[in-house]
Amino acid sequence: PQGPKPAVDHFNLAIMKNKPQTGSEPDSATNGATGNLVDEQAEPGHINEGYDKRCTDLSKPILDIEDLRQRVAAKGKLEDYKYFEFENLPASMVFQSMTAALVQVMVVTGAYYFMQTTGANFTPQCKRYHAGVDMSKFGTDKTRMNAYACYVTVFAFWTYPLCCPLAVIAVYWKNLLDRRLFYECMINRIFLCFPTMSYLHSPVFWFLLTYLACGLSAIFYIKDSPTWEVRPFHELIFGIFAYLSPITAFMIVLFTHFSANADIVTLPNFIARDREKAVALLNECTYIRDKDFRIAFRRAEHLIEELASESRILLTLDTPELMQLVLDQHEKRTGPPSLRK
Repeated sequence: PQGPKPAVDHFNLAIMKNKPQTGSEPDSATNGATGNLVDEQAEPGHINEGYDKRCTDLSKPILDIEDLRQRVAAKGKLEDYKYFEFENLPASMVFQSMTAALVQVMVVTGAYYFMQTTGANFTPQCKRYHAGVDMSKFGTDKTRMNAYACYVTVFAFWTYPLCCPLAVIAVYWKNLLDRRLFYECMINRIFLCFPTMSYLHSPVFWFLLTYLACGLSAIFYIKDSPTWEVRPFHELIFGIFAYLSPITAFMIVLFTHFSANADIVTLPNFIARDREKAVALLNECTYIRDKDFRIAFRRAEHLIEELASESRILLTLDTPELMQLVLDQHEKRTGPPSLRK
């Protein structure tokens, strides 16, 4: 093809549009395994979980790029600075996330500093529970199992304050990416709905909760250590509180900030600049749950990979075009908005 190649915006994706010459006959070698892809439209009230199927009819185009771009152009481009101030600026988003993560890391590392200064007083002598027993051989008797439990819980009690900063960094990094995706979808008339209580479905959250419960179980062995046999019991309680205070702050952050909804621009701030435009944008948006968006994006990737494997013309998609392609895949899976239940 002649002419300049289209410019690359945020995404550089190889995609191919196969339109055979008029009057050309389908090649038998291209039938079946290398045939074109046919979009599988969902029936009313049903969900289409399958990918687009292949078709041996080469007179049907794989993907009409021109139609896709015309539909994107007809919608018009929205300028994000008219709807957001600093929320969608990458530098501002990174700075805010790094600052918030740093503050939370400083809070939660208080438990680690406490263990470094007074941890020796909170470390029980686990060898007391297997005195006279050869621990080099694994066994399931009561003495060995009690000793194993002591070592495991004490290890969790010491190392949990080191896991918390890593979890904080991971949560804020995830939310940074989710916020950026939300704003890019929003400016392309897709309202991405994140679940508020997503931590309940996260294996990482349950792992950290189990890790904490295992570490706190060490209290049963700590209270029987020689140190606390001669010291007042209330000092042990205050020491445990000093350990749990930053851990509790970490758990609150984990509960309240595990979903990106806590960091997304609030409704009053969103409509503060131009209420009419903000409300009009909300009315124009297609509301998609995050898991449905993920499926639609994978369907679009699958389509692009299939097209690229037969590529003869290399084209690029910018962000609005990619978002429109994802929206098309979502509607093909769930049906048009008017047909959804």
